[in-house]
This record gives sequence, structure tokens and C-alpha cells, in this order.
Amino acid sequence: MHATRAFREPSEGTCTSSAPPSHRAHTGTALPSSRVEQPALLTADRAVSTGGCLVLTDGQVPFRTTRESVGAAVLVHIAGEIDHSTAPDLAECLDDAVRSVTPPAPVVADLTAVRFLGAQGIGLLLDHQDHCLDRGSELVVVANTAAVLRPLRALELISVLGVRSSVTEAVSLPEVNA
Repeated sequence: MHATRAFREPSEGTCTSSAPPSHRAHTGTALPSSRVEQPALLTADRAVSTGGCLVLTDGQVPFRTTRESVGAAVLVHIAGEIDHSTAPDLAECLDDAVRSVTPPAPVVADLTAVRFLGAQGIGLLLDHQDHCLDRGSELVVVANTAAVLRPLRALELISVLGVRSSVTEAVSLPEVNA
């Protein structure tokens, strides 16, 4: 196994991280609101900057986020696993989204590509729902897989987090188009 070196090109509008440097790479520059931040492409030996956030564990990429604006809403696509090792990075990406959304538009967290949602991830979603509500917005979660829906149903959080089954449904909410 090759050691991966993370690199950082900090800029306004991209995600930041508190994870150890050996477990993350941050790339890209601030993009106009109509463009999508794309993740960096990483291998065990190199990283190619295309914007976005990635977290690395043992040469694999278990977690990735990208962010885009859809109308007034901010849409954060999340892929991989949300657990104790990736929650801090997701928290910072969601913090950026909460700061950049103009209330009453929502922050939409697309979890359709999430393979695992742990307790810290659930707590993080609830915390960011509170941050959004404090600012006059809301966090809307998009989920359609058992890996995400099962724990949210067990904890009776489907309505609390405004879970929708598709991004189209989430961005069609009246608050997004207002």
C-alpha cells in the first residue's frame, strides 16, 4: 500500500477539514453559484484537482461531497460512508452550505449515494437542521436507500429532517422556488 499525500488549495467557497492531513485532500477554487464543485480525483500516488472534498482511508475514497446551487437552494451531494471518521469533514461542508444559502431557501443533503449512516452522521444532520432553522432556512434530506432510511425510521426522524425520496422532489419544494 502506498502512502497518500493530501494537498490543500484553500479557497473561499470550498470545503475545509479538521481531519488529519493523511486522511483528506481539499482542492478547487470558489465557483460561481451556477457551477458544481467536482471532487478531486485521487490515487495512492497523486491527486488531480477538480474542486470539492474527499476523505481518504487506506488508499480508498469512502466519502465524497460536491455542492451546487439549484435556484436559491444549496444542494450537497454526499457519497460513501458517514461515520466518526468522516463526520467532521461533512460537518464543515454542511457549515459552508448553511452559510451560503439565502433563507428561506433550504440546504438539501442528497444522501442517495451514502452506503452507511452512523450515529455521528445522524447527530450531524440534526445539528445542521438546527443551524438552518436558526437562520430561517431548513435542511432537507434526500434518501432512498435502506442504509440511510432504516436508522432514520428507527429514530422517527423522517419528518424531522424533511426526508424526500429524490433531489427533484426536494428542490421542487415551495421554499426553493420562492
